[in-house]
Amino acid sequence: MIPSIASLSLRRTSVSPMRPGRLLGVSRIRSFANSSSSRGGKKNLYEVLGIEQKATGEEIKQAYRDMAKKWHPDRNPDDPLAGDRFKEVCEAYATLGNQWKRTIYDQDMQFGAALDSQAKGEDWKEHYNKETPEQRNARRERYRRYAKGERNDVPQDEMPLSMMIKLLIAVPVVVWIGCILAPEFGPGERPSEPSRNDPGFDDKSVPLTRAYYNPILERWEKLKGVEEPPDPEKFYDVYEKNSAYARRTIDRDYLPQNKLTVLDVPKTKVHEPSVSVDDAGEVTPNKRSFYEGLAAAATKEKK
Repeated sequence: MIPSIASLSLRRTSVSPMRPGRLLGVSRIRSFANSSSSRGGKKNLYEVLGIEQKATGEEIKQAYRDMAKKWHPDRNPDDPLAGDRFKEVCEAYATLGNQWKRTIYDQDMQFGAALDSQAKGEDWKEHYNKETPEQRNARRERYRRYAKGERNDVPQDEMPLSMMIKLLIAVPVVVWIGCILAPEFGPGERPSEPSRNDPGFDDKSVPLTRAYYNPILERWEKLKGVEEPPDPEKFYDVYEKNSAYARRTIDRDYLPQNKLTVLDVPKTKVHEPSVSVDDAGEVTPNKRSFYEGLAAAATKEKK
Protein backbone atom coordinates (compact mmCIF):
# COMPACT_ATOMS: atom_id res chain seq x y z
CA MET A 1 0.00 0.00 0.00
CA ILE A 2 1.47 3.36 -1.02
CA PRO A 3 1.58 5.83 1.85
CA SER A 4 -0.24 9.07 1.35
CA ILE A 5 1.55 12.35 0.84
CA ALA A 6 0.16 13.65 4.11
CA SER A 7 1.56 10.72 6.10
CA LEU A 8 5.00 11.11 4.49
CA SER A 9 5.04 14.79 5.31
CA LEU A 10 4.05 14.07 8.90
CA ARG A 11 6.71 11.33 9.24
CA ARG A 12 9.45 13.60 7.81
CA THR A 13 8.52 16.34 10.20
CA SER A 14 8.56 14.05 13.21
CA VAL A 15 12.09 12.75 12.59
CA SER A 16 13.74 15.95 11.38
CA PRO A 17 16.32 17.31 13.88
CA MET A 18 15.62 20.58 15.62
CA ARG A 19 17.87 23.49 14.63
CA PRO A 20 20.23 25.00 17.21
CA GLY A 21 18.42 28.33 17.06
CA ARG A 22 15.14 26.74 18.03
CA LEU A 23 16.81 24.84 20.88
CA LEU A 24 18.29 28.11 22.19
CA GLY A 25 14.90 29.77 22.03
CA VAL A 26 13.28 26.96 23.97
CA SER A 27 16.01 27.02 26.62
CA ARG A 28 15.53 30.76 27.06
CA ILE A 29 11.82 30.36 27.54
CA ARG A 30 12.43 27.64 30.12
CA SER A 31 14.98 29.75 31.96
CA PHE A 32 12.58 32.67 32.15
CA ALA A 33 9.85 30.39 33.39
CA ASN A 34 12.12 28.88 36.02
CA SER A 35 13.33 32.31 37.18
CA SER A 36 9.75 33.52 37.40
CA SER A 37 8.68 30.57 39.47
CA SER A 38 11.72 30.81 41.76
CA ARG A 39 11.16 34.54 42.17
CA GLY A 40 7.63 33.90 43.20
CA GLY A 41 8.86 31.58 45.97
CA LYS A 42 11.29 34.18 47.39
CA LYS A 43 10.22 36.39 50.25
CA ASN A 44 10.01 40.11 49.71
CA LEU A 45 12.87 41.67 51.68
CA TYR A 46 10.77 44.72 52.52
CA GLU A 47 8.10 42.44 53.97
CA VAL A 48 10.74 40.58 55.97
CA LEU A 49 11.66 43.87 57.71
CA GLY A 50 8.03 44.99 57.85
CA ILE A 51 8.55 48.23 55.90
CA GLU A 52 7.38 49.79 52.66
CA GLN A 53 9.51 49.92 49.52
CA LYS A 54 9.80 53.71 49.78
CA ALA A 55 11.29 53.54 53.29
CA THR A 56 14.33 55.71 54.02
CA GLY A 57 17.72 54.43 55.07
CA GLU A 58 17.09 55.34 58.72
CA GLU A 59 13.74 53.55 58.69
CA ILE A 60 15.40 50.44 57.25
CA LYS A 61 18.07 50.52 59.96
CA GLN A 62 15.51 50.96 62.73
CA ALA A 63 13.32 48.17 61.34
CA TYR A 64 16.34 45.86 61.21
CA ARG A 65 17.15 46.55 64.86
CA ASP A 66 13.57 45.91 65.94
CA MET A 67 13.21 42.69 63.94
CA ALA A 68 16.65 41.43 65.01
CA LYS A 69 15.70 41.87 68.66
CA LYS A 70 12.34 40.22 68.06
CA TRP A 71 13.68 37.09 66.32
CA HIS A 72 17.06 36.68 68.00
CA PRO A 73 17.46 32.98 68.94
CA ASP A 74 18.58 33.88 72.47
CA ARG A 75 15.25 35.61 73.05
CA ASN A 76 13.23 32.78 71.52
CA PRO A 77 14.74 29.56 72.87
CA ASP A 78 11.41 27.72 72.50
CA ASP A 79 10.76 28.77 68.88
CA PRO A 80 12.56 26.47 66.39
CA LEU A 81 11.87 28.92 63.54
CA ALA A 82 13.44 31.92 65.28
CA GLY A 83 16.90 31.15 63.92
CA ASP A 84 15.66 31.01 60.31
CA ARG A 85 13.68 34.22 60.69
CA PHE A 86 16.65 35.97 62.30
CA LYS A 87 18.81 34.87 59.36
CA GLU A 88 16.21 36.24 56.90
CA VAL A 89 16.24 39.57 58.74
CA CYS A 90 20.05 39.78 58.52
CA GLU A 91 20.04 38.89 54.82
CA ALA A 92 17.33 41.47 54.13
CA TYR A 93 19.29 44.23 55.86
CA ALA A 94 22.52 43.21 54.09
CA THR A 95 20.77 44.01 50.80
CA LEU A 96 18.48 46.92 51.70
CA GLY A 97 21.04 48.57 53.98
CA ASN A 98 23.42 49.02 51.02
CA GLN A 99 22.19 51.70 48.60
CA TRP A 100 23.73 50.09 45.54
CA LYS A 101 22.44 46.59 46.36
CA ARG A 102 19.02 48.01 47.19
CA THR A 103 18.76 49.73 43.81
CA ILE A 104 19.66 46.52 42.00
CA TYR A 105 17.13 44.62 44.12
CA ASP A 106 14.39 47.13 43.28
CA GLN A 107 15.21 46.79 39.59
CA ASP A 108 15.06 43.02 39.94
CA MET A 109 11.66 43.29 41.63
CA GLN A 110 10.31 45.41 38.77
CA PHE A 111 11.67 42.96 36.21
CA GLY A 112 10.12 40.06 38.12
CA ALA A 113 6.77 41.85 38.27
CA ALA A 114 6.88 42.31 34.49
CA LEU A 115 7.55 38.60 33.98
CA ASP A 116 4.74 37.69 36.35
CA SER A 117 2.33 39.91 34.46
CA GLN A 118 3.34 38.23 31.20
CA ALA A 119 2.93 34.78 32.79
CA LYS A 120 -0.61 35.74 33.80
CA GLY A 121 -1.45 36.23 30.15
CA GLU A 122 -1.75 40.00 29.96
CA ASP A 123 -2.19 41.12 26.36
CA TRP A 124 0.86 43.21 25.37
CA LYS A 125 -1.23 45.18 22.90
CA GLU A 126 -3.60 46.15 25.66
CA HIS A 127 -0.66 47.17 27.82
CA TYR A 128 0.80 49.21 24.96
CA ASN A 129 -2.49 51.01 24.46
CA LYS A 130 -2.61 51.91 28.14
CA GLU A 131 0.77 53.64 28.00
CA THR A 132 0.83 57.42 28.05
CA PRO A 133 3.04 59.26 25.53
CA GLU A 134 5.44 60.12 28.38
CA GLN A 135 5.72 56.47 29.45
CA ARG A 136 6.24 55.36 25.88
CA ASN A 137 9.01 57.93 25.31
CA ALA A 138 10.65 56.94 28.58
CA ARG A 139 10.57 53.27 27.58
CA ARG A 140 12.12 54.03 24.20
CA GLU A 141 14.83 56.13 25.81
CA ARG A 142 15.54 53.30 28.24
CA TYR A 143 15.93 50.86 25.34
CA ARG A 144 18.38 53.26 23.65
CA ARG A 145 20.49 53.43 26.81
CA TYR A 146 20.45 49.67 27.20
CA ALA A 147 21.57 49.27 23.58
CA LYS A 148 24.53 51.60 24.28
CA GLY A 149 25.36 49.82 27.53
CA GLU A 150 24.50 52.86 29.65
CA ARG A 151 22.81 52.75 33.06
CA ASN A 152 21.48 55.75 34.94
CA ASP A 153 19.21 53.78 37.26
CA VAL A 154 21.98 52.67 39.63
CA PRO A 155 23.79 54.91 42.11
CA GLN A 156 27.12 56.29 41.04
CA ASP A 157 30.30 55.54 42.91
CA GLU A 158 30.81 57.83 45.87
CA MET A 159 34.07 59.11 44.37
CA PRO A 160 35.48 58.21 40.94
CA LEU A 161 39.05 56.98 40.86
CA SER A 162 40.17 59.95 38.74
CA MET A 163 38.79 62.40 41.29
CA MET A 164 40.49 60.52 44.12
CA ILE A 165 43.85 60.74 42.32
CA LYS A 166 43.39 64.47 41.77
CA LEU A 167 42.62 64.99 45.45
CA LEU A 168 45.66 62.98 46.53
CA ILE A 169 47.82 65.31 44.42
CA ALA A 170 46.01 68.56 45.22
CA VAL A 171 45.88 68.24 49.02
CA PRO A 172 49.68 68.06 49.58
CA VAL A 173 50.20 70.92 47.12
CA VAL A 174 47.66 73.11 48.94
CA VAL A 175 49.24 72.29 52.30
CA TRP A 176 52.70 73.09 50.94
CA ILE A 177 51.55 76.45 49.55
CA GLY A 178 49.77 77.20 52.82
CA CYS A 179 52.95 76.58 54.80
CA ILE A 180 54.84 78.99 52.56
CA LEU A 181 52.22 81.75 52.77
CA ALA A 182 51.36 81.29 56.46
CA PRO A 183 54.04 83.73 57.73
CA GLU A 184 52.67 86.43 55.42
CA PHE A 185 49.22 86.26 57.05
CA GLY A 186 50.23 85.41 60.61
CA PRO A 187 51.04 87.80 63.47
CA GLY A 188 54.33 89.66 63.63
CA GLU A 189 56.59 90.91 60.88
CA ARG A 190 56.06 89.83 57.28
CA PRO A 191 58.99 88.00 55.62
CA SER A 192 58.47 90.11 52.50
CA GLU A 193 58.88 93.37 54.47
CA PRO A 194 62.21 94.87 55.63
CA SER A 195 63.07 93.58 59.08
CA ARG A 196 64.99 95.32 61.82
CA ASN A 197 65.80 92.00 63.49
CA ASP A 198 68.45 89.41 62.75
CA PRO A 199 66.80 86.12 61.67
CA GLY A 200 69.82 84.21 63.00
CA PHE A 201 69.13 85.38 66.56
CA ASP A 202 66.12 85.81 68.81
CA ASP A 203 64.27 88.46 66.83
CA LYS A 204 62.63 89.76 70.00
CA SER A 205 65.88 90.50 71.88
CA VAL A 206 68.57 91.19 69.24
CA PRO A 207 67.40 93.94 66.86
CA LEU A 208 69.44 95.09 63.90
CA THR A 209 71.11 98.44 63.72
CA ARG A 210 72.63 100.40 60.84
CA ALA A 211 76.46 100.31 60.85
CA TYR A 212 79.52 100.66 58.63
CA TYR A 213 82.51 98.32 58.49
CA ASN A 214 85.84 99.69 59.80
CA PRO A 215 88.45 97.81 57.70
CA ILE A 216 91.33 98.98 59.92
CA LEU A 217 89.92 97.74 63.23
CA GLU A 218 87.95 94.99 61.45
CA ARG A 219 84.67 95.72 63.22
CA TRP A 220 81.23 97.26 62.66
CA GLU A 221 80.68 100.79 63.96
CA LYS A 222 77.30 102.36 64.59
CA LEU A 223 75.68 105.01 62.37
CA LYS A 224 73.08 107.36 63.82
CA GLY A 225 69.82 107.58 61.88
CA VAL A 226 70.45 108.31 58.21
CA GLU A 227 74.04 109.35 58.85
CA GLU A 228 76.48 108.32 56.13
CA PRO A 229 79.87 106.70 56.79
CA PRO A 230 82.99 108.88 56.64
CA ASP A 231 84.86 109.44 53.41
CA PRO A 232 87.43 106.60 53.02
CA GLU A 233 90.40 108.87 52.24
CA LYS A 234 89.77 111.19 55.20
CA PHE A 235 89.05 108.16 57.39
CA TYR A 236 92.41 106.57 56.57
CA ASP A 237 94.23 109.90 57.00
CA VAL A 238 92.94 110.26 60.58
CA TYR A 239 94.18 106.79 61.50
CA GLU A 240 97.61 107.26 59.90
CA LYS A 241 98.01 110.64 61.58
CA ASN A 242 97.08 109.46 65.11
CA SER A 243 98.35 105.87 65.22
CA ALA A 244 101.68 104.25 64.52
CA TYR A 245 99.88 100.89 64.40
CA ALA A 246 97.68 102.20 61.61
CA ARG A 247 100.60 103.61 59.64
CA ARG A 248 102.29 100.23 59.82
CA THR A 249 99.30 98.08 58.88
CA ILE A 250 97.25 100.17 56.44
CA ASP A 251 97.62 99.26 52.75
CA ARG A 252 95.20 101.45 50.84
CA ASP A 253 95.37 99.28 47.74
CA TYR A 254 93.39 96.61 49.60
CA LEU A 255 90.90 98.96 51.29
CA PRO A 256 87.62 100.39 49.92
CA GLN A 257 88.30 103.49 47.84
CA ASN A 258 84.84 104.94 47.13
CA LYS A 259 82.65 104.16 50.13
CA LEU A 260 82.75 102.09 53.28
CA THR A 261 80.34 99.14 53.49
CA VAL A 262 77.01 99.84 55.24
CA LEU A 263 74.67 97.07 56.49
CA ASP A 264 72.05 96.28 59.12
CA VAL A 265 73.98 94.33 61.77
CA PRO A 266 72.89 92.72 65.08
CA LYS A 267 73.14 95.28 67.83
CA THR A 268 75.38 93.00 69.87
CA LYS A 269 78.00 93.06 67.09
CA VAL A 270 78.13 96.86 66.74
CA HIS A 271 80.69 99.16 68.42
CA GLU A 272 80.59 102.87 69.09
CA PRO A 273 82.04 104.88 66.16
CA SER A 274 85.77 105.50 66.43
CA VAL A 275 85.52 108.79 64.50
CA SER A 276 83.07 111.66 64.15
CA VAL A 277 82.06 113.53 61.00
CA ASP A 278 81.03 117.19 61.23
CA ASP A 279 78.69 119.03 58.88
CA ALA A 280 81.60 120.00 56.61
CA GLY A 281 82.58 116.34 56.22
CA GLU A 282 85.73 116.62 58.32
CA VAL A 283 86.70 113.48 60.23
CA THR A 284 88.02 113.61 63.81
CA PRO A 285 88.78 110.75 66.22
CA ASN A 286 86.50 109.94 69.17
CA LYS A 287 89.23 109.65 71.76
CA ARG A 288 87.91 106.81 73.88
CA SER A 289 86.51 104.43 71.25
CA PHE A 290 89.31 105.35 68.80
CA TYR A 291 92.18 104.33 71.06
CA GLU A 292 90.31 101.43 72.66
CA GLY A 293 89.76 100.02 69.20
CA LEU A 294 93.41 100.41 68.27
CA ALA A 295 94.50 98.71 71.49
CA ALA A 296 92.15 95.79 70.86
CA ALA A 297 93.41 95.44 67.26
CA ALA A 298 97.05 95.48 68.40
CA THR A 299 96.34 92.84 71.04
CA LYS A 300 94.58 90.68 68.50
CA GLU A 301 97.55 91.00 66.12
CA LYS A 302 99.96 89.80 68.80
CA LYS A 303 97.87 86.69 69.41
